[in-house]
Amino acid sequence: KTGQADAMVSAGNSGATMAAAVKKLGRLPGISRPGIASFFPTVKKPVMIMDIGANVDCRAQHLYQFAVMACSCARLLQQNPQPRLGLLSIGAETGKGNALVKETYPLLQASPLNFIGNVEGRDVYRGDVDVVVCDGFVGNVVLKLSEGLGSSLARLLKRELLSAGLIAKRGTFMAKG
Repeated sequence: KTGQADAMVSAGNSGATMAAAVKKLGRLPGISRPGIASFFPTVKKPVMIMDIGANVDCRAQHLYQFAVMACSCARLLQQNPQPRLGLLSIGAETGKGNALVKETYPLLQASPLNFIGNVEGRDVYRGDVDVVVCDGFVGNVVLKLSEGLGSSLARLLKRELLSAGLIAKRGTFMAKG
């Protein structure tokens, strides 16, 4: 709050850290709820997902505020003057999604943000969007599913390569570096 630090790292509970930060630092003017954002790797460049677990029950105004904060952060951290913003939904078409997504869509569409519309879960890792906004419940599912998929794929690949024949094992050893 006094400018002595640019960031904070926690090894503990993210909800408790968020609560402590709000109590100690306060909120930005015009922001009802802070969110937790994280960059996810994609085939092109990292995508920021906001919120990944701070707010499980949101209103449309919260997702709008998350979008403003995340796009500002993406502008600074990725030197991207016009980050492409997507709203995570069950379909890319306008009108798809739950009540929260349907209520948030027109707010983002009418905003000065570079809103490209709804994006589906499969679109996240393609790298065609710079910021993805969702509520913390959905975002945390995306985070935990991604973590689990990554570690499972690594174990599956290792198991398959180690159970393969001698030529495959040699190829694995040569590709290891």
